[in-house]
Parts: sequence; C-alpha cells; structure tokens
Amino acid sequence: MRRSPLSRIRRGAITLAAIFLVSVAGFRLLGEYTWLESVWLVVVTISTVGYAESPQGGSGLQILMILCIVLGVSASVYTCGGLI
Repeated sequence: MRRSPLSRIRRGAITLAAIFLVSVAGFRLLGEYTWLESVWLVVVTISTVGYAESPQGGSGLQILMILCIVLGVSASVYTCGGLI
C-alpha cells in the first residue's frame, strides 16, 4: 500500500515531534539539564552534528541518547523521503 507524499510527511513530522518532546523531557529529568540545554542536546543529536557532548548521567541517559539518535534520524529520513 503506497502512501501519498503528504501523508508520509505528516506522519513523519508527528513522529519526529513526539521523539523530540520525549527526548527533551528525558534529558531534563534524567540528566538534570536545563530545558534549553535539553533542547540543544536533542537538536545536536538528531541533526547528527554532535559537538562531542556525552551524557553525564549514567546508563539510563546513554540509552536515551542511543534511542534519540536511532529513532530521530530514522524519522527524519522517513519524513524527507516524502519530499523526494
């Protein structure tokens, strides 16, 4: 079943927004970062820029960052695929 490009973009954007919000909240709660620092970490992580930040809060924060990378990049690629 093929989806229309607009449907794919909408679904990808909603998924990406959900991943973004959950990740920001996770960094805020698990890593004790400020809200701005949490947003910064998620943007840098999903955009794959990476400025050599590493989570300071143990294995729970590392798992969150891994999930943020895998799910965030996957959702970004899926959404951009709707544009192509």
